[in-house]
Amino acid sequence: MAIRINKTGSHIQYGTTDYTIDTVADLAIVPTSVAPGSLCFCIENSKTYILNSKENWIEKYDETPGGGGSEYPDADTRTFPVSSDTITFKTVSKNYNDIVKSINNKLGTELTYTPARISGAIDSIPSGTTYPDAEEVEF
Repeated sequence: MAIRINKTGSHIQYGTTDYTIDTVADLAIVPTSVAPGSLCFCIENSKTYILNSKENWIEKYDETPGGGGSEYPDADTRTFPVSSDTITFKTVSKNYNDIVKSINNKLGTELTYTPARISGAIDSIPSGTTYPDAEEVEF
């Protein structure tokens, strides 16, 4: 068990502190009496936690295109279709990229799609393969 204070000054937000801990269990003993916005990096799981205004350490998500940056439920753990159209999920852009790559492979294209257009692109993939000019051949 170890806690190390990395910085206490030179922050954009005055008074925040950066910590480094060895294990997730150590998060329970990191001070919560510091300024909200303070950060704590955990070596064990390579995650960063941020202190909120309620003095709770919560996981900090990277604000990268296609996912993270919010506390929405993770779409990877849900069963679809969901019962409500008003649910918002966090997503991972790699998942969309993989789907688009598969669509382009099937259609022989190099197009890009927004998430809202992926379903239509999948619907445009012909089902089954027919060869109208092929002759019947017996082996």
